[in-house]
Amino acid sequence: FIDSNILRPQEHIIISYPVSTPQVKAVGPGVYGEDGNRKPLEIPVGSSVMYSKYAGSDYKSKDGTQYIVVKAGDLLALLS
Repeated sequence: FIDSNILRPQEHIIISYPVSTPQVKAVGPGVYGEDGNRKPLEIPVGSSVMYSKYAGSDYKSKDGTQYIVVKAGDLLALLS
């Protein structure tokens, strides 16, 4: 369960960490395009992902669960 106080920036994704296959736990709403409309991120919660080795910032929730917050552009692959 993701702490409701976590800030979810527009283009960021919260991933469970450390695990052998990281899973998406939350997704930001997406960025605004040049036309002024929001472009949602097309990464479903629960997906397994691969991201750049040095990407993201660690976050530890109140219950001690560790997550990493990465920009959508730092994802290398959507595995499932």
